Amino acid sequence: QLEFLKAVESMNPDGIMRILNLHPMHIDSMLQLAEICKMGDDAAMAADLVERTLYALESSFHPCFNLTTGTCHLEYRRQENRSFFIALFRHIHYVSSRACYRTALELTKILLNLDPEEDP
Repeated sequence: QLEFLKAVESMNPDGIMRILNLHPMHIDSMLQLAEICKMGDDAAMAADLVERTLYALESSFHPCFNLTTGTCHLEYRRQENRSFFIALFRHIHYVSSRACYRTALELTKILLNLDPEEDP
């Protein structure tokens, strides 16, 4: 994680790419590189990186953690959970840009249900 923070501070995308080459499932690196791709007008690569991020996060879920039941909650205030919120939010954006509005709506419901105490 410290290498990632140094790479972000240096504002050099090659450092983030190096981290992803060494650690292909590093969540923060994939999200940061997706943002860089989005700014560089490579929306397809950005969407793919966000989907890979969600896959990596989903692979690490506990077997009893089920987003669709509505009983599982994550606090946004905890630093460890923010990457999941950010990845899901960006995925909703990319899904809606493909005109999959119903899917975006259902994903938004899941996102809002993750932290019902803090969300308005």
